[in-house]
Amino acid sequence: MRPLELLVAFALLTVFLAHAYYERPLHRDLLVSWRQAELLEQEQRLPLQNLNAGAEESNYPPLFAILLVTLTNLVPYSLENISLLLSYVFTVLLLLGMYVLARKVTEDSNKALLASFVFLLVPWAFYRMAYPISESLGLAFFLLAFHAFLEKRWALSGGLLLALVFVHFRSAAFALATLFFLSVLTRHAVEFFKTGAAAGAAYFLRAPREAFGFQNPFLFPAGLFEVLGFFAVALGVLGGAKHVMVKKNVSPALLALLLAFLATSLLAPLPYRQYVFLAPLLAILAAHVLAAEPRFVPWIFVFGAVILTANVLYRVPPYSLQEEHVISRMEGAEGSVVLTRFEQSYLVPWFAKKKVVGGPYLEELEDGNQRAQSMYGYFEQNNTEALKELVKNYQPSLLLLQKKDHSLENGVGKKIIDSSNYSAYQLQTKPAT
Repeated sequence: MRPLELLVAFALLTVFLAHAYYERPLHRDLLVSWRQAELLEQEQRLPLQNLNAGAEESNYPPLFAILLVTLTNLVPYSLENISLLLSYVFTVLLLLGMYVLARKVTEDSNKALLASFVFLLVPWAFYRMAYPISESLGLAFFLLAFHAFLEKRWALSGGLLLALVFVHFRSAAFALATLFFLSVLTRHAVEFFKTGAAAGAAYFLRAPREAFGFQNPFLFPAGLFEVLGFFAVALGVLGGAKHVMVKKNVSPALLALLLAFLATSLLAPLPYRQYVFLAPLLAILAAHVLAAEPRFVPWIFVFGAVILTANVLYRVPPYSLQEEHVISRMEGAEGSVVLTRFEQSYLVPWFAKKKVVGGPYLEELEDGNQRAQSMYGYFEQNNTEALKELVKNYQPSLLLLQKKDHSLENGVGKKIIDSSNYSAYQLQTKPAT
């Protein structure tokens, strides 16, 4: 086998071991995709549903849900098993996308192979391979669109950009920004505006403007090293310094990646989600360092196996089997809307088949900030007035509480489900003070 084939085989084996190690997906987002695909299959219509109470349509890009539905109609497997099969396809797609891009930028197959290996070691890149979500497909399309632009295949690049708008908004925004900066640096602005105009217009029309001012007090931003890993960051910084000192300038492609990251991080909500788009830049820069010391390369691959193992063992599944069991039991309870903490709100649509007061795609709603702040006031600040407001405005029928929320239980309604860590209640129309 050739080195690239060995790397892909190694990656596929690692993904298989990750599936064997975990009992459930590593992303709540994947549960949301399953529910969207399920509703799309049932209703046979677009746009997708927004999963929050009082909201009907969602602007969220539909292509990943459409892909899941299409595959379940072609292959007699559940959505869960289809996602597991897709993980191997996405692993190959992302690694090959990284390889062809790095080979074009570095003009060196060995450096491209090393860059692809470093990319595999980036924690969030690996998680996107092992449990693919819309962002996984978006990242792959971004790599391919970037490579097509460098190859001056303008029509292909423009087509991929347009597809990105219907795959994942953040990936589309980053791709548009990257290719805009690259076109300016390489004096191909005319070609960019010709081929990217349709994607830019579609993004402007479809991306929810409410998201740009959305603040979610329940979220704790992930750190740079948590997303990218110390290994990739350290080698990427060293490689960047070496690249500048040796070449006395910066590659337009690499500079475009950096400028796009800075620009989109200033504008986009939840800017820590941008970190994963630094992975291709860091991987290519790291390859410059690794290629300079060929005798260390075999040991790097051994060390990489340790890093991948750590990436798997470090990650904590986003929900427990007890959560799954309790929320699944809520499916048969009377009512169609559940009030719960934001993190459980990603589980309710799939396991309980109900809507939530504030959860997935909350950033699309005009009152998204108000919902998030009211929920925070109730769950974190024990504000009973916030509960009254939530019940009045969004009419939840059910309340799911963690045991740490025992101070919130007084007078809320009839307890219908109880476990060691969670309780579910049939809400009163007017919660007691």
